[in-house]
Amino acid sequence: MPQAHVLESPFDLNLPLNRPLRAMVQPPLEKLLCLPTLKSLYSEISGRKNSDFLADVLNLLSIQVDVPETDLSNIPATGPAVVVANHPFGAIEGVILLQTLRRVRPDVKVMANHVLSMIPEMREHLISVDPFGSRKSSKRNIGPLKEAIRWARGGGLLAVFPAGEVSSLQLRKRTVTDPQWSPSIGRIIRITKAPVVPVHFDGHNGPLFHLLGMIHPRLRTMMLPREMLNKQRRTVCLDVGRMIPAQKIQHFENDEKLTDYLRLRTYLLKHKREQATGLTPPTNLEGTQPVAQSCGPALLAAEIESQPAQNVLLEQGDQMIICAQGRALPAVLPEIGRLRELNFRDVGEGTGLARDLDRFDDDYHHLVLWHKKDRRIVGAYRVGCVDSIVDSSGIKGLYTSTLFKYDHKFLDALGPCLEMGRAFISKEYRKSYNPLLLLWKGIARFVYRHKRYKTIFGPVSISNDYNPLSRHLMMHFLKGHQEGTKALLKTVRPLTPPKIKARVPGGFKPGSIAAICPDIEDLGTAVADIESDGKGVPVLLRQYLKLGGQVLTFNLDRDFGDAIDGLIVVDLTKTSEKTLARYMGKDEVSVFRAYHLRMATHAA
Repeated sequence: MPQAHVLESPFDLNLPLNRPLRAMVQPPLEKLLCLPTLKSLYSEISGRKNSDFLADVLNLLSIQVDVPETDLSNIPATGPAVVVANHPFGAIEGVILLQTLRRVRPDVKVMANHVLSMIPEMREHLISVDPFGSRKSSKRNIGPLKEAIRWARGGGLLAVFPAGEVSSLQLRKRTVTDPQWSPSIGRIIRITKAPVVPVHFDGHNGPLFHLLGMIHPRLRTMMLPREMLNKQRRTVCLDVGRMIPAQKIQHFENDEKLTDYLRLRTYLLKHKREQATGLTPPTNLEGTQPVAQSCGPALLAAEIESQPAQNVLLEQGDQMIICAQGRALPAVLPEIGRLRELNFRDVGEGTGLARDLDRFDDDYHHLVLWHKKDRRIVGAYRVGCVDSIVDSSGIKGLYTSTLFKYDHKFLDALGPCLEMGRAFISKEYRKSYNPLLLLWKGIARFVYRHKRYKTIFGPVSISNDYNPLSRHLMMHFLKGHQEGTKALLKTVRPLTPPKIKARVPGGFKPGSIAAICPDIEDLGTAVADIESDGKGVPVLLRQYLKLGGQVLTFNLDRDFGDAIDGLIVVDLTKTSEKTLARYMGKDEVSVFRAYHLRMATHAA
């Protein structure tokens, strides 16, 4: 079949045929491609003086653009930056992206198909490339790639569609998505050292477009003008993700891994407008009780401030941390239960009872952060000395036994350990990191006083308040970072394994998440893009991972707002010295490590 060549504009064909045959073939072919309609529309707006061509195109086609105003703040107003976007339609998203970015700043260029440069009004906005992947196109693209680098390095905003071609039906992935993104975009970004902003367009072309593409890719390309007209009188939604700083870009091993991460960040924005629906509705909504009233500050202050010296772990300014068994805190423990319930309900968890207290609380120790001036409990942590509890009550005396099935083999593998859980920081104090820091300093003091405990473990919750996709991503990320836990994995299993119906967009396999996201901070930013309230990975989960924690398995807690509990284990003798010293103190860490080195030597 003879190829069509652009003559004067994208709307004129010049078929390489003799005149009579061209006169017979070309008009119906142009009509099939909808070129006369596009040419007529273009004639209405071409050559207008003092007019915004991009806005005119969208107005002429009656296309509305839906982009949240808050998203525009993610686009840097000045300085070098690169915007990456998916390519679902083939043409109109280039106009929309330019128009959207120019609402923030004027110095915008988009790297796009050289065919668009045949429209005079578009040339000033474009860096034209040949996306068809031939040897000639590779040579032809050297100049444009250099121009793109110069533009970004010079402080401009560069927008790119890394796929190079329009989204299509990917049979192996069973979804309509971009083909593989070009690693050369990753190379450009690394060279320019510019921050990156992901943008996602919602939607795709029609069934006929994808059907013809399965016969031959050129047939799909020929359908693009018709698909552009199909977008008339529609609303195109796009979402702008959080900026990825330049320093974060540089820690990816190579261009391919960087490009995969940018693609993932882009496609996750598809779910940004979804509200968290969870796995199933919480089972105890109908019977939810009002949260209990406080006993009042006077009674709490009297009990806390009269604790014996050995129960005071830490004092700093107006705050102090005490530690005592639940049965020794007749006023404080009910208040802890009240505050747990109040704060856990605030994040989509909770028991639905007036107080979150259980049969384990009396035997466990409670680290309580008390504000002397405010006369309020700022936060608390529950700590179980596993050896003592098992000696007196057996494994059933441990809270984690209600979530996970394990026996003495698991506990023996952990060695002397503490079970941690039921942590909270009261809402009024959450804006500051200091309360959590003080609680962890209290935990470190407790560990230092009882040096035999080298391991901490317990459930860390991912609440039902998260989008199912966010929970899905976090679980697979954590499963992908279980190095050195094979033996432990065989000794424990969940009582109720969670089943999340969520699919990672963009054709990604869930098992690839850990490889694409180098660390929890990268995942956290991705999760924040999905969540309507912008929350990232749970703070406590991040804290445990910074200490070197690893999640062994997951359980669905039906009695706690359908939270997913990850069973996390932290060997404090393997925590980095710098990190542990932040909580325990440099000299104390040296003593703690020396103690366990002696214990290991004696055991050998």
